[in-house]
Amino acid sequence: MKKILRRAIVLLISVVLFFSSVAIAETVKKGIPLEPNIDAEKYIWDEKNQEWVDADNELEALDIPICNDLTFKIIIYNNGDEHLFNLHITDSMLDGLEFISADPEPDDFQHDPPYYSMFWLFPGPLNPNETIEIIITAHVVGPECSTDYNYIEVLGFSEDGTSVTDSDYCFVHAIKQSREFSKPALVLLDCYPFLFLYKHNYIFRLQLNLGDG
Repeated sequence: MKKILRRAIVLLISVVLFFSSVAIAETVKKGIPLEPNIDAEKYIWDEKNQEWVDADNELEALDIPICNDLTFKIIIYNNGDEHLFNLHITDSMLDGLEFISADPEPDDFQHDPPYYSMFWLFPGPLNPNETIEIIITAHVVGPECSTDYNYIEVLGFSEDGTSVTDSDYCFVHAIKQSREFSKPALVLLDCYPFLFLYKHNYIFRLQLNLGDG
């Protein structure tokens, strides 16, 4: 009888300790402050390689021939711990890239040269780990050899009014749509002035060699 009683007491103590540890863990967990955060990313579709490119600086600018269309993708990601509300998304694009359409359509749209500006308001909530995706289509008008960009900025608020913000660039290099040459290297030379003399010197020497023959 005493042995059974001792076992019951040990079991009771184990149960009490288990629930106590759970309660302590929950208390500690609730004591950790939640961190609201947001991430804005802008991508451009690379038709040649069939992939989205994160061209967020001029060195990574994607070459698109003038008179071609292109597609941007905006991804707004709640990478924090809190629900976000009243997300203000602003997209600014140099008008060397002519706006065609956006999905979803912007709540407001302006063309104040040299920029196209689009505005969206998402009331929310945007829950943790959820995303908002926006697709923008534009037409490359140049001028040739220009570097154009698309800039995205997002501002959101947590339930207690804490603000979170992020931004990102996406660069495009408008190249000449050449009908005279099919070699990309010669098209590239037209876009870089420091190679101009080299190219024409090469052509001049080529003509001399042909004449000598």
